[in-house]
Amino acid sequence: MKQLPKYSNLPNFVGYPLWYVIDDYKCQCNECATVSKEEGHVVDQQVNYDDANLWCDECSEKIESAYADDDADINV
Repeated sequence: MKQLPKYSNLPNFVGYPLWYVIDDYKCQCNECATVSKEEGHVVDQQVNYDDANLWCDECSEKIESAYADDDADINV
């Protein structure tokens, strides 16, 4: 199976960072979401516009934001 994209590539909507919702509750990066999709989970694609503190629930990779100031991360 082809890996899910890390950035949007639709016409007039190129380069936005993507994240994936797995089974309506888990946040995953493109690599982990590809595995989840292969395992038969429901995978929905979302754009991270402004959440500077978004992390993959599976591998803990930070998912970049299109507009948020990454230097203003809030560690909870």
